[in-house]
Amino acid sequence: MRCANCGHLSLAVICKICKDHLLSSPARTRVLDGDFKIYSFFDYSEIKNLLHSKHLFHGSFVYGALANLSFKVFARKFSFGSPVNAVPIADRAT
Repeated sequence: MRCANCGHLSLAVICKICKDHLLSSPARTRVLDGDFKIYSFFDYSEIKNLLHSKHLFHGSFVYGALANLSFKVFARKFSFGSPVNAVPIADRAT
């Protein structure tokens, strides 16, 4: 199998080198009206080709891997005093 991001041989959907690169990306917070915060973990340019795999056979595996990576970053960098709801948001409905 090949890495969905770089194409190198890998047993995982996203190879270790690409995972490490994505995990090193800084997390960002954007505050909307009032106290509504949006957290982003990757630059669009870094994961564009991964997002475009949505409608391909391996797309669900890619999205699962990205979700796991983003929650690793989230759990490591943020702490809250109360329960938090995580809602995935797509910028465009297809």
